[in-house]
Amino acid sequence: MSKIVPRVLLIGVGRFGVSHLDVLQKLQSQKLLSISGVVVKTKEKKRELEKELAIPVYTQLTPTLLRNVDGVDIVTPYPTHYSLTKKILPYANVFVEKPIAEKEKEALELARLAKKYKKTLMVGHIYRYHPVTQKLRKLIGHHKGRIRVEGEFISPLDTYRGENPSLEKLHFFDVLDYLLEKKPISIWGHYLDPKRFLEVSLRYPRKIDVVLKLGWRRNEKIRRLVFSLEGGQVIEADFTNNIINITKNGRRKTVVVDNKPTSLEGELLAWRDVLLGKNKQFPDGLTGSRMVRIANRSTQTIKKPRFAVIGGGLFGAVTAIKLSSLGEVHLFERHKDLMTEASWANQYRHHMGYHYSLSPETIKEIKVATKDFESYYEKSIVRDFPAYYAVAKHDSQVSSREFLSLCKKMGLPYKQIKLPKEVLNPDEVSLTVRTPEAVIDYECLKNDITKDLKGKKVKVCLGHRVTGIRLLESGEKKLDIRLLAGGATSKKFDYVVNATYANCNQFCEWLDFPARDLEWRLKEIAIVRLPIKKPIALMIINGPFSTFVPLGRTGLYTFGDIPLSIHEIRTGKNALKILDKKRKTTKSRWMAMQKRCLKWHPMLKKAEYVGSMFVILTIERGEKANDARPTQVTYHGFGCYSILSGKLITAVTVAKKIAGTIDNSQFV
Repeated sequence: MSKIVPRVLLIGVGRFGVSHLDVLQKLQSQKLLSISGVVVKTKEKKRELEKELAIPVYTQLTPTLLRNVDGVDIVTPYPTHYSLTKKILPYANVFVEKPIAEKEKEALELARLAKKYKKTLMVGHIYRYHPVTQKLRKLIGHHKGRIRVEGEFISPLDTYRGENPSLEKLHFFDVLDYLLEKKPISIWGHYLDPKRFLEVSLRYPRKIDVVLKLGWRRNEKIRRLVFSLEGGQVIEADFTNNIINITKNGRRKTVVVDNKPTSLEGELLAWRDVLLGKNKQFPDGLTGSRMVRIANRSTQTIKKPRFAVIGGGLFGAVTAIKLSSLGEVHLFERHKDLMTEASWANQYRHHMGYHYSLSPETIKEIKVATKDFESYYEKSIVRDFPAYYAVAKHDSQVSSREFLSLCKKMGLPYKQIKLPKEVLNPDEVSLTVRTPEAVIDYECLKNDITKDLKGKKVKVCLGHRVTGIRLLESGEKKLDIRLLAGGATSKKFDYVVNATYANCNQFCEWLDFPARDLEWRLKEIAIVRLPIKKPIALMIINGPFSTFVPLGRTGLYTFGDIPLSIHEIRTGKNALKILDKKRKTTKSRWMAMQKRCLKWHPMLKKAEYVGSMFVILTIERGEKANDARPTQVTYHGFGCYSILSGKLITAVTVAKKIAGTIDNSQFV
C-alpha cells in the first residue's frame, strides 16, 4: 500500500454510488487518495461512464485488479454485499455500505474472513459520522440515569422499492451503539404496515429503553431521535435539518449543527485513515454483525400472537374481546369474578360531559367515545329518566353563564327547569337544567361482556394473580402467576396489556418502565333509597356539592358528597397498600353526608341508607387542578400497554385504539 495516497476501487454507481464517486473525486483532487477505477454491471454503463470520467471503468472483478488496490468501496444493493465482500477480502481491504449482509451468520463469517486474511473491513454506518451524532455524544455520553429514546427513520412511501425496513433503515441501531457503547439485552419488533413499516423496541443495560419506527409511510421524510433523560431534560435531534432542541426546566435551547464536513465526507475520510493504519476505532465487521442481528431479531414473524390482558375490569375485558380477532388472548383476574373493583364501585353515568365543566378536553374525549360504546353495549344503557345538573349559588367553580356557554360550545343539549323544592332547594342554586344523560346498568353490562368473552373464545383466567413479569432477551414477556386455588405457573406472551387501574404502577415496576406520578383516593359511594316516585339523576356543580344517580333499574340510588365521599388521599410507594387495607375496615360517613346535604336536598331527611361501596380511585396528580379525567393509554415499547382509565364510556374506544396499533391491515 502507498503510505501516503491509498488506491481505491469503487463498485457501484447507482443512486448512492454516485455520491460516493463525487466525494472520492473530491478527495482525489486534494491528493488524499487515488481512484484506481470504477466497476459497473453492464457494458452499456461502462461506455456511458468512460465518456464522463477520466478513470478506468471495469465490468469484471479479477484477482489482478483487486491485488493492485488498497481498498474497495462497495456501494451496491444490499443483497449483494455478502457475496462481493467475501470475494474481495482475500485480496484487499473493504469498505461496504450497510448492511454488511442480510443475515447475522453471514456478517460474522465476513468478520472472521477479514481477520483470517489480515484485511480491514469497515461497514458504512454513515450516521455515526453525522455532525448531529457527534454533538449528541457530547450531550448524553456521561449521563448515568434512566434514558427513554423514541425515534423515527421514515421515508416517503413512493420511494419504497421492496426493501426490508430493518435492514435498509438500521442507521439508528448503529447511532445508539456508538452513543451508548452497549449492546441491547432485549430486542422486540412488530410490523405496523406489512413489510413496509416497522416498530422496534430495544432495551440496553442501565435502564435505557428505545422505541424506533422505521420504514416508509405517507409522504414523510423524518430522521429524528428524542432522548428523555432522568431528571427532566429532553434532547430532540433532527438529523434532516441538523438541529438539536434541548429542553430543561421549561426552557428550550436550539442548537444548529454545522454540516461540514458532510456525513459521507467524514465517513470516507475515516476510511482513508483506516487504510493508512491511523484509525483503529471504526464500525468493523463485528459492529456490522451486531446491527444485522438487531435487524433480524426485530423482524421475526409472529404467526399467531399471544396476548395477556391483566385486570378483569371493564377496560381489561373489552380490550381482551377486541384483541381476540388478532390472536390468542388470556384475561387474568385475581378475583373469583370479573368487574369486582372500580368497574363495580361506580356511579355508572353514561357521561355526555356536563360533569366536566372545567375540562373541555375530557368532554371531547367522551363525545368521540359515545358512538363506540353504544355500538357495542346499547342494551345496558338506561335512558328512561331525566338527568339534572344544577349550579350552586355559593362556592361553585363555574357560574351559570359559564356553564350554559360551555354547553352551547360543546353541543350539549339542555333545558332550563325548576325542580320541587324537596328535591332541590331553589335558594341554594342559580340554575337547573334537564339533560338526556343516561346511566349504565352494571348487571346488564357485565352479562353482555361475559357473553362476548365466551363468544370470542377469550381464555378467562379467574383467580389468577399476576405476581411478576420478566422481559426476556427475545422481547417476549414471561408472566409469573399465582392461583387462588393454590399453586403457581408461568406463561410467555408477545403482547401484554396492563388494565389493573389502581395497581398500574406495579406493572411498570416489574418491567422497569417509568412509573406514573399518581395519587390514590379512598372513596365511598353510598347506596340509598330516596323518597321519589319516578327516578331522576341530579348533580350540583362544580365544587364541594352532592350527586345522586339511579342504580340501574333497581330502584336504588348511588349517592356522593364530594368532600365527604373521599375518606383519604395518599401518594407514594406504599399508598395503595395502606388504602387497600383501610378500604376493608372503613366505616360509612352516610349520616354526615345526609346532614351536610340537607340544605340542597330536604328530601334526604326521609332517605333510607342501604349500604356503601368503597373503592380506590387512581388519578394523575396533575389532573386535580382542572378536574380532567381522560383515559390514558401508554405504549411502553416491547408490545406492552398500560391503560389508566377515566370514564367507563371510553372502554371500547381504548380497546380499538390498542388493537389498531397491532392490526397490520389498518395501514394497507
